[in-house]
Amino acid sequence: MLTSFDRKNISRKNTPFIHFQVKKTFTLCFAWLWLFFSGSLIAPAMPLAHAEVAGPGWADIKGQAVTPEQARAYYSQKRSEKASATTALPLAAGVAEALSPEIIELARGLHHDPKLIFEYVRNHVDYVPYFGSLKGAAMTYFDGAGNDFDQASLMIALLRESGYQAQYVYGRMLIPFYGGNNNQDMLHWLSVDGNAGLILQVLYNGGIPADMYGSFCRMERVWVSAVIDGNTCVFDPAFKTYETTAGIDLSTAMGYNRSSLLSAAGGTLGADYIAGMNEAGLNNMLTAYSGNLLTFIRNNYPNASMEEITGGREIVPEYLDELPTSPGFTIYSQETPWDEIPEEYRHTVTIRHGGINLTKDIASLGGKRLSLSYQDTAGSAAAALAADSPVRLTTADSKSPAVLPAAPSSVETGRPADLILSPGMQITGPDIEGGMVSALGTSTQNFGRIYPASVGTSSTSATWGPSAPSNNNVTIQLIVGLTKNPQSAYAITAGSGTHNLAPGQGVNVTVRFSNSGQSAGTKTGQMRFLWKYNGDVIGTNYINLTGVVANAPDISLNGINFGQSILNEPRTATATLTNSGSKSLSLTSNIVLSTGNTGRFQITSNYGTGTLAPGTARNMGVKYKANARGSHATGMALAFTYDQLPYTWTYSNVLAGSTHYAPDLTGSYNPPAWQTYIGNSKSGNCILKNSGSLNLSVTSLEITGTNPARFELTGNTSPGTLSSGQERDIEVEYKGDS
Repeated sequence: MLTSFDRKNISRKNTPFIHFQVKKTFTLCFAWLWLFFSGSLIAPAMPLAHAEVAGPGWADIKGQAVTPEQARAYYSQKRSEKASATTALPLAAGVAEALSPEIIELARGLHHDPKLIFEYVRNHVDYVPYFGSLKGAAMTYFDGAGNDFDQASLMIALLRESGYQAQYVYGRMLIPFYGGNNNQDMLHWLSVDGNAGLILQVLYNGGIPADMYGSFCRMERVWVSAVIDGNTCVFDPAFKTYETTAGIDLSTAMGYNRSSLLSAAGGTLGADYIAGMNEAGLNNMLTAYSGNLLTFIRNNYPNASMEEITGGREIVPEYLDELPTSPGFTIYSQETPWDEIPEEYRHTVTIRHGGINLTKDIASLGGKRLSLSYQDTAGSAAAALAADSPVRLTTADSKSPAVLPAAPSSVETGRPADLILSPGMQITGPDIEGGMVSALGTSTQNFGRIYPASVGTSSTSATWGPSAPSNNNVTIQLIVGLTKNPQSAYAITAGSGTHNLAPGQGVNVTVRFSNSGQSAGTKTGQMRFLWKYNGDVIGTNYINLTGVVANAPDISLNGINFGQSILNEPRTATATLTNSGSKSLSLTSNIVLSTGNTGRFQITSNYGTGTLAPGTARNMGVKYKANARGSHATGMALAFTYDQLPYTWTYSNVLAGSTHYAPDLTGSYNPPAWQTYIGNSKSGNCILKNSGSLNLSVTSLEITGTNPARFELTGNTSPGTLSSGQERDIEVEYKGDS
């Protein structure tokens, strides 16, 4: 079973050719995009504007600026013309996303997993800026490169083979020219200078309709929509950011000097020519430059790759945490999703020869031999178009009757040349004095999830044990280092640097993934094991590092202070747990009281397991029992998972209250009920007695009731304390004034 792929180990140097053959007459080959056989290529893009060239010199050919509105009008017209045509035969359906044995096997190797399918296309297929469907799924896979149409075709083919419903989405997308979050912008997609005009020209050169929309590039694009487990997911496999390598200053390295070179070359300069050059002097100067460059590289960059010398770029990988439900950029407008790419957006080739006038999708011809054969009897040529047989032209495919010239009686047959690269090819280690370095290639180490920095330090480590083959006869060198670490989330804590390994000797290499200084999200990196012998690179291991720093919980639990209560007079209230975060919170066990006076409180309702969606809250009933004299407080503990990680949190002293004895005033009495004439007042005493076991503090005395204005406290009313069993006489006057 195929479980991993290394696109770097698959050669991309052999460009597929289409082969035209007429027996005993002529043989023509042509590469993608160029056809010279009394025929023409038809591309769905607007035409390029060509600079006029007068005489010898360089021609600066630039694409014509085409806005999205102009493109829509153009393709709408083409669609109408095709619909009204009566002679043109329609192109074959489902060509771009057609399945091939290699696509079927690739889907199986990716375990029919939508995340792995997206990550494969996103991280292993280079983006090339051209417009329309050119290669289709199979040739995009073989080439390891394509535009958004072709990368969408590859992903749709893989998803459909995996049992998912998938469609193309065509629309106008707004992408920042530069300065996008996490380098999500045109600059880091196309790897050009941060100049809006230059970026647009790159798109125009590829026939891509686009224009400037404020600080955004508004361009026509294609992405993928798929129904996965009942949910509509949106994927944009063609957009990817790149990390560029600048390379060295070649001019300085070789000691180039323009005046010296011209002087060595000599000769006479004319208007558009140079004559009488000193060939030997020029060759000597170029040889010196070559020697200078080699010496410079050997002294300063003995182990550098070609990209490190000349410059290059690599895709910054992206690994999905969750299936996306929207594209990463603003959609200005979009059409109804397509099951297949409409004809007007497909690159085609038209072949005219004799009476043959045949148009085919270029995607349907990739990797096949195309043969034209004649019969010496009346009738038409045999027709077949299959993966393992030549493509033969026939009157059934022609727009007009075929009038075939006289030709030999035999018919050319045979299988096409095998240009298919196996997706499972292996690169073995180099022989070193009878041994080899094993496990070369690219692998992935997933460190999983770690806690966010806001809740404390969190990290996880992985260890490798690379070793030299025991059957070697020589010492080899291993250089260990991080080649990519854009967020500084990874560190080699053991085994970094250069190691000289005798036969059978190894070294432990440990990488730590840490949340220190990290925001939430996926963190990527790459570690390289560079194997060398006698100064030459004999093998390379790349280990792609990926891990996720989880989102921090943002939850709160409001505190309740029940205040003062009388003994055995309980109080109730509502406590609220709120999830203010962006992820769901799942309570994995009952919410319980913890720490302090747990026996004085009770959670009465809504304390069980369950889920709080982002922005929601749970109300819980709580009670202060007031069953013992004193001040009391307790906390609440909850166990939950948040962003797939478990937590146990305790909120201290969120419930509080105090309980007191009720005063015992047994033995106290009021003055008698007086009767008197109006204008005659009456005086008397009332008794306040403390029959309780504790001191009673009198803070104030006042008259209340129905007619408080008819009475007055006249004596012994000041604040004070009555000890247990003590009483106070309080003088009261009934005014009798009403």
